[in-house]
Amino acid sequence: MGYRARVYLACYLAIFVCVFAGAAGNPASGAIIIDHNCIDLSAIPSNWIDAAQDLIKLHYGHTSHGSQLVTGLQRIENDDRSFAVAMSTYHLPEVDGALCMYHPNNNPSQYYANTQGILDSNPQINYSMFGWCCQAAESDWEAILNEYLDRMQAFEAANPDVTFIYMTGNAQATGEAGYNRYRFNERIRQFCRDNNKVLFDFGDLDCWFDGEQHTYEYGGIMIPSEHPHFHGSEAGHTTFESCEQKGRAVWWMVARLAGWSPGPGQSPYIRLAANGSPDSLTVGCDEPVSVAVSMGDAGYATPAYELWIAADTPFGWFSFVYPTGWEAGLAPTFDFAEDGMVDVANYPVFEGCLGAPGDYTFYAALDTALDDAPADIDLWDYVAVHSAMQ
Repeated sequence: MGYRARVYLACYLAIFVCVFAGAAGNPASGAIIIDHNCIDLSAIPSNWIDAAQDLIKLHYGHTSHGSQLVTGLQRIENDDRSFAVAMSTYHLPEVDGALCMYHPNNNPSQYYANTQGILDSNPQINYSMFGWCCQAAESDWEAILNEYLDRMQAFEAANPDVTFIYMTGNAQATGEAGYNRYRFNERIRQFCRDNNKVLFDFGDLDCWFDGEQHTYEYGGIMIPSEHPHFHGSEAGHTTFESCEQKGRAVWWMVARLAGWSPGPGQSPYIRLAANGSPDSLTVGCDEPVSVAVSMGDAGYATPAYELWIAADTPFGWFSFVYPTGWEAGLAPTFDFAEDGMVDVANYPVFEGCLGAPGDYTFYAALDTALDDAPADIDLWDYVAVHSAMQ
């Protein structure tokens, strides 16, 4: 980037960060499905782990099987303190730098009876979910399922500021009982896809280990079932490894809910990287910095949108306007009015030295309203660069 663009970037002010702060913690449009494809912690940039710890306040009522998530999160934290959690069965902890969770031991009836009171007493809670035991395998699974869906939708209507996360049941039962819980889980998955819900697919996570899905045959149908590698009773009726797999999926989920858009393979997505890394970095004032955007789609639901790329600098706000480059103030980068999202891989939006010390935060976002105002953010990402005196 030439001298004029660098002067712009190093030399203005608006409300962009407020808009992004409002978008954080709200899932993007479309269903969010957390399953065996969502267990790689190394794929989650550290800044989105930090964001989840700051933004997500979770209520999680669960049975003994549901405690697998709690055990998994504890074991992950024991191995790496950057994945800090603060959890209690009696109250919502308030601990900075930790994912805070209130997780009472509940059966379904207790969750239905107690959740509204918990939300009323803890207005900072913004997510709630319930973890099953073996109810999905029972002969009256359809009645259990219908009550669950009705209750969850009633909670959603009564609590518009809280996102309710749906969960499938475990995949341990076989035979006819396993066929019952298979149909139970499939119905929940379809409901979440059809209604743009957030789903933690506990049953799917049970079935996969090291890229292999375990199944059994019943009535000519191949039924996914808990992988034999997870057969054990170390915690929550399974192995520690199974608990850890689910704990990793929880971190993927809360990062998504905080605003993270994963890269290729989890579409749609938008991603920024500085010097090839999605994590924040520190450079000298005269060291070169390259900021690039990537985005992609396998059926993005919004055919028309604005792409915004902006930077919050020590000197105010600047926008990257295609094709001319950086300019002071806020303006959309490009309007995709008809053709929908295009695939972009590592397109450079800034290349050069920042020049002056301070914090420079680059943002990229998709806005679903074509109105030259970043007010309807759907997907977004950011990367922070600290420029230091040498």
